Amino acid sequence: MPVRSTHPVDIAALRRLMEDMLAAAGVAPARVAVVADVFVAAELQGNWIQGLQYLNTFIKNICLGRIDPVGEPAIVREGPAYALIEGNRGPGHPAGILAADTAVRIAKAAGSAIVGVANSSDIFMLSYYSERIAREGCVGLVFMNSPPTVHAHGGMEKALGTNPISIAVPTEDAHPFVIDIAATSADLSARIRLAQHYGEQLPQVTGLGPDGRPTTDPASVLAGAISPFAGHKSSGFGFCVALISGVLTGCAVGKGQRKWHGDEPGPAGKKGHVYMAIDPGAFGDAETFRKAASAYLAQVRASRAAPGSPGVRVPGDRAAAARATNARRGLVDIDGHVWDTTAKLAAELNVAMPF
Repeated sequence: MPVRSTHPVDIAALRRLMEDMLAAAGVAPARVAVVADVFVAAELQGNWIQGLQYLNTFIKNICLGRIDPVGEPAIVREGPAYALIEGNRGPGHPAGILAADTAVRIAKAAGSAIVGVANSSDIFMLSYYSERIAREGCVGLVFMNSPPTVHAHGGMEKALGTNPISIAVPTEDAHPFVIDIAATSADLSARIRLAQHYGEQLPQVTGLGPDGRPTTDPASVLAGAISPFAGHKSSGFGFCVALISGVLTGCAVGKGQRKWHGDEPGPAGKKGHVYMAIDPGAFGDAETFRKAASAYLAQVRASRAAPGSPGVRVPGDRAAAARATNARRGLVDIDGHVWDTTAKLAAELNVAMPF
């Protein structure tokens, strides 16, 4: 079986590679850097599963006609505390940035805002957008509905998406408090496929085979269904994300999104996202809020670590530390199989790989 390896890649070279591949796939020139930035940001903070790995998936969906590479998002409805954005089947990244910025703008006037995005595509790393909201002084929440790969509690059929959520809170620290629950399931399909490539077994709780029984075999889980990460609790969480980001925006949920998987060409079910922004200044003094948030996080970090633990870690700390470390190195480590897969796709697009 293959052995896992990584390639250290220059950050600037990686960005150029991503931009060249996106341009070759037909992404509008004005949007190439915007889309690449989300994937680079994921790699910088060590979230490789949502970096180059998913850029390959994104380009595949363009080639299959599921994403219009020049589709532009536009605000089609707006009220005192809400807005709706039509994604026009374009890349989700520009729609997500427009939604986050619109949510902040409205929240600064109304105290809070909810912005829906309809008929868009995957926005990938949700914390990119929630953190963008928090850096403008608002609490940010982001929800996204995804194709069914997860069984509901008590079931065995793919009925729910991995349905991620991210929340970010502004603080006085160098970075906001950020939690990115990339999946309300035990794992992500991409990570399971990588385990299959390397011939690895999965934890017993990861998923069910086609017979409905727990299995550690990646191929069986992919043929069956991934499990919720915490039984009925996360299963219910997955339902909430689907209802808020999918049904609320008038987009497809459940079986209506199945076409996003596989190789069937043509438009797939409409994807929906929801972004929320809350201005702490609507409830009191915004600076006092940030100070109180930072004080509480400092208190938690200083709490006693369990035996054998390196210390208490607050959500967002690991990502911020990884960003700083990788920025100093000027390098990020890319999984060997992901790099090889990217090289094949780059060759198909007539794009040169960096050494």
